[in-house]
Amino acid sequence: MFTATIICALFFAFQLLIATKSEENEVLSANKTRALNLCLHNCAICVRFWEEGLYNGEKCAKHCMLYKSSPRVVDPNCNVSKFFNVKTGIKQ
Repeated sequence: MFTATIICALFFAFQLLIATKSEENEVLSANKTRALNLCLHNCAICVRFWEEGLYNGEKCAKHCMLYKSSPRVVDPNCNVSKFFNVKTGIKQ
């Protein structure tokens, strides 16, 4: 259930991106749109790969959106620690 919610949230975030115009009033180029879609899709795959509730797909998607001007997959191996919902116990 949680996985389906995350996947739906990622889908709606992508649809919102397409619906809004960029600062220059231009739609993202086809390559940038594909790359951003790939990033969001990878986040959804990471959510499915790990146990339910362990991987934070929304945080991953937010990072995809931060790099929408030059899209790239932010967690290609589904192992970036900042996208997990687990505290490490290490004080910073």
